[in-house]
Amino acid sequence: MPHVMTVLGPISPAELGFTLPHEHIFLDMTRWPGGKTFTGEDGIIDPIRHGKMMREELGAFRMAGGRAIVDVTPRNLGGDISALRSVAEDTGLNIIAGCGWYRDSYMESDIYYRPTGELAEELIQEIEHGIAGSGIRPGIIGEIGADGYHLTAIEERCLRASAKAQQRTGLAITTHLPKPSAAVEALDVLAEHGVPPDRIVVGHADGYELLEYQVALLKRGVYVEFEIIWPHYPFARTVSTLDLTVELIRQGYAGRILLSHDIAARSHLLCNGGWGFGHLLTNFLPQLRERGVGEEAIHTITVENPQRVLTV
Repeated sequence: MPHVMTVLGPISPAELGFTLPHEHIFLDMTRWPGGKTFTGEDGIIDPIRHGKMMREELGAFRMAGGRAIVDVTPRNLGGDISALRSVAEDTGLNIIAGCGWYRDSYMESDIYYRPTGELAEELIQEIEHGIAGSGIRPGIIGEIGADGYHLTAIEERCLRASAKAQQRTGLAITTHLPKPSAAVEALDVLAEHGVPPDRIVVGHADGYELLEYQVALLKRGVYVEFEIIWPHYPFARTVSTLDLTVELIRQGYAGRILLSHDIAARSHLLCNGGWGFGHLLTNFLPQLRERGVGEEAIHTITVENPQRVLTV
């Protein structure tokens, strides 16, 4: 039977509801050496210290109409699968966990010495039997990818392992690919292993503000995921994610767009003056409506597209 795998077990795809496909509930950005200075303590959301706060933040998302969150935090970014299960039980949200390895600078040292096949088998075991012996199964592979302009050797090996696991299990792959050159390389690697384009999500696709780039990705049949939907983005932008989204919908690509926030620091949360997990519902979607985007397209992007990506 087609299903979506949540941290509490499989559900019918129809139960998924309004979904944020790229978020972080608990994480530790300081596991990256540069993260200690880039984010500091703000980049740590800890299950014990911040558990109550995160339950309140997720409760606000549910009150706004949210029903599901995909947590794409790998273990080497501070992911905690047991904590996710506890949060799902307490909030009533459908929480889907990712699996795999984050980008090069976060890799655990032993990964550099392990062959592709062994990494693939580890992923397959997690997908079929649970992460780290927990019995809690992931519902997507990722976020996998690269932050530089080109894939490093270990990033390419992890992509190949992810592709092998995708072929065995059917799970979609969600990626961290803000640079166009690395994104093209990654898509070529996945295609080489036979991963269907509609099982690939190109994360942070709005990090590069050129419509022609997003259209080129969409013509390959993949999903593009936009997360720069929040105000006060710290870098200058010539084209907003709102503009990109409206134009791509106008061109007929609503069925391949995903929207999320990529919350990855405590300053992003409502309790600290941030936009919170409900910003898409309460602020961004109303702006789409003001620009003439209809309810059918919004439902496609926020409910149907995540449902297709997560269903196996």
